[in-house]
Amino acid sequence: MISQSEASLAIIKKSEDNADLRNGKSTKAVSERNETDANYVLDIGAIESLRIPDGWIEKSPMPSEWATECLSRDFSPVDDENSTLSSFFRGSLISEASAFRFKRLLEEPAHELAEDEIFSIQQVLSKMAEKDAFEMRSLHTSEIAGKRVLIIDGEWKSTKMQFHGILFNADESGRAIQEIFFEAPLTPFLKYLADVVACIGSIKWKS
Repeated sequence: MISQSEASLAIIKKSEDNADLRNGKSTKAVSERNETDANYVLDIGAIESLRIPDGWIEKSPMPSEWATECLSRDFSPVDDENSTLSSFFRGSLISEASAFRFKRLLEEPAHELAEDEIFSIQQVLSKMAEKDAFEMRSLHTSEIAGKRVLIIDGEWKSTKMQFHGILFNADESGRAIQEIFFEAPLTPFLKYLADVVACIGSIKWKS
């Protein structure tokens, strides 16, 4: 019998293959849409636009001092507030040393991270680097729309919330880390994961 983690990772792999996410391409259905589509969300940190799944809405934003953006922008299915897709900036910069290591990691060919690499970017990973708090199932680099990102899959141990997300440099310094991630209990996580992966695959970056 396939495990829960194997099931979720299988969905991610299938969705990425279908959307050609590893080559930075979105599905034909997404690419044929334009940004007048009501599902397109514009101007989120380093992101010019992305397309949220049909039937999802934005929650009330939280103000931030980071440029004109929100510290957090959250989206959920209209009938399920426990399943949330978020754009998040921590409100503080990582150290220059951590930024250097993260930038160097992202310059390498796409790969699954080794233990020493995970240790070297603990500040980037934040709470996800704490083994007592987070079960890391997969951690690898990949490319979305020409930009190298870190892709994380796992589970928060205290809440059993499933996690799928990306971390990336939001500016040239490499010290501003932006996150796009999806969290939900297992059943809705598996239900919505393919849509979320397609959403992430629809990202267009600011130039």
